Amino acid sequence: MESQAVEAKRQAVRKKPVRRGEARDRLLAAARDKIIEQGLEGVSIRAINAAAGVSPGILHYHFGSLEELVLELLGRFMDPMMREREDLLRALKAGGHSPTIREIAEILVMPVARLALEHGEDGYGHVCLLARLYADRAPLLEEANMRWASRFNSALFEQLQLANPELHDPEIALRLDLAGQVLLRGLSALHQPPVPWLEQRGVAAVEPWQQVHVVVDFVAAGLGAAQAQPTGFHKPLSRF
Repeated sequence: MESQAVEAKRQAVRKKPVRRGEARDRLLAAARDKIIEQGLEGVSIRAINAAAGVSPGILHYHFGSLEELVLELLGRFMDPMMREREDLLRALKAGGHSPTIREIAEILVMPVARLALEHGEDGYGHVCLLARLYADRAPLLEEANMRWASRFNSALFEQLQLANPELHDPEIALRLDLAGQVLLRGLSALHQPPVPWLEQRGVAAVEPWQQVHVVVDFVAAGLGAAQAQPTGFHKPLSRF
């Protein structure tokens, strides 16, 4: 149903004449929708031009390459989002105490949640795009992180070292990676119905902001969990 709605929107876009200066925004919107559906590796410049309703070659004219288009798209929301995270972390530290794990989780989740819920279709689309790229391990995200997230990521890592000193750096890094996957998967599903097996059990959809609080709880629990002692069950079984 959702893919039909997206296709109907594309058909309407193709029929509209392109006004001067509009092609760039059309390309960005079309690229975002196509990447969410198919992943970065599954889209082509030709397909994006067609979905945007512009002539072949227009994407290269405006952006030079698909990679530069995606970086501009990411920068439009990653830059302000990371600055908000930095401001929140700075404000907490200015209060004279190191942020708690719960506060760190809120710093990670809330700017993304506000983008998804308070900035209309574009904001939610940006979160879905980031979730798709993160899930696909798109190499382009490394460049985006270097441009807009490196300063915050370094400060965040230091705070997690202080908040959970018994953890080694590789485990902190793994927990942060898992937290990123959880928060993006959770927040990109804010406007989606429950998965079918839950619907079959009569489980109703959770109100979006309540979903956000659940994501914060889950991220905080993962980042702050005590280091587990090996039980032996982690070893490969020799017989099945």
